[in-house]
Amino acid sequence: MKIMDQNNTFRKYSTYKDSGVVWLGEVPSHWDQRRVKFQLTYQKGKNPKDFVFEETDWVYLSMEYLRSNQAKIQYIKNTKGCILVNNDEILMLWDGSNAGEFIKSKKGILSSTMALITLSNSDQNYAWHYLKVIEIQLRESTIGMGIPHVSSDEFKNLLFLLPPPEEQTRIAYFLDQKTAQIDQAIAQKERLIKLLNERRQILIHDAVTRGLDPNVKMKDSGVEWIGEVPKHWRVKPLRTIGTCQNGISKSADYFGKGFPFVSYGDVYNNISLPDASGLAASTDSDRTFYSVKEGDVFFTRTSETVDEIGFASTCLKTIENATFSGFLIRFRPDSDLTKEFSKYYFSSRTHRAFFVKEMNLVIRASLSQELLKRLPVLLPPIEEQITIAHHLNNITIRIATAISLKIQEIEKLKEYKATLINSAVTGKIKV
Repeated sequence: MKIMDQNNTFRKYSTYKDSGVVWLGEVPSHWDQRRVKFQLTYQKGKNPKDFVFEETDWVYLSMEYLRSNQAKIQYIKNTKGCILVNNDEILMLWDGSNAGEFIKSKKGILSSTMALITLSNSDQNYAWHYLKVIEIQLRESTIGMGIPHVSSDEFKNLLFLLPPPEEQTRIAYFLDQKTAQIDQAIAQKERLIKLLNERRQILIHDAVTRGLDPNVKMKDSGVEWIGEVPKHWRVKPLRTIGTCQNGISKSADYFGKGFPFVSYGDVYNNISLPDASGLAASTDSDRTFYSVKEGDVFFTRTSETVDEIGFASTCLKTIENATFSGFLIRFRPDSDLTKEFSKYYFSSRTHRAFFVKEMNLVIRASLSQELLKRLPVLLPPIEEQITIAHHLNNITIRIATAISLKIQEIEKLKEYKATLINSAVTGKIKV
């Protein structure tokens, strides 16, 4: 799909005027300028009195529900006093880390953290594209010491550009066509990244459960979700090859200064530990009892959802004077495991099936030491562990390089899309 034509140069309008706004610069002379407060109205949502989980006509439009098909759906019975919205209406996030962002709605009950935008005297599609440009200014001007929120005065007084109606329609049509092409190209690259990640997981799983020799004699592992393994490999529960330790739990004033501290995010986001991202005012005894040594494997222990439990990260180099979070469990193996094999074995998502199946989920999902200690661990001979890890290092580097290139391509497409929208709705190009 050809998105960016290097030979395609857009026309300019014949005359321009100063908009009086730095970020807009000059705009076409014949375009009208109005403050947002004269061009649209908004209604902030109101939270309903009660939620139910049996299906009704009205869904509660939480941010999680609007952003993800995986979110738990909450339904509303009593809609009195609530703001009802339909599909594809324009909403603005009023509160939260994404305050100032505009999104399209689904049918449901508007949350109190959002506002319903009603436009007048403009092409709805043109207005949508223009609002996505305004969004940048809004997000930079949010206020509040705790949870950021949109400044009503800032929003109302932003400038809204209004080309003649026929130009609005033409600009909207052009942008609808072009952005759809760009979004399709981005989606294709995102699908490829997903396939590459899935391929990486399959290769890791096959290598750490089957080895690299396709002709090796196999035996039943005795573990349903692993199946057959090489006959000469040992299978042991984790409790027999090392020790486990929960991390340190302290009040807020313990953190933010002092010595290196391994956080939940350090483990969740990496299969091998980077340098510790946090600091903690740990004592000598803390740093001894909760130490972070080469070969240690850390598991995410507790979260709001079971999907974030049991992720593992291996420490490839001792982090001096470091301690680790109470949201983690440290497994310190004996000489049966190499650190490079551990990095791949415990990061294989297939093994997480064991945790998910056995997980205790009450208010928060929690991985206990007792459950972790029952995890079956496959143990090839040390020399074979080293060979498998070297093989996987080469494969994952190649896949990571391919993924990185696709991510760069996606970022360039997103930048081009943003530039194209901005140029069209501010009159820098004539379409």
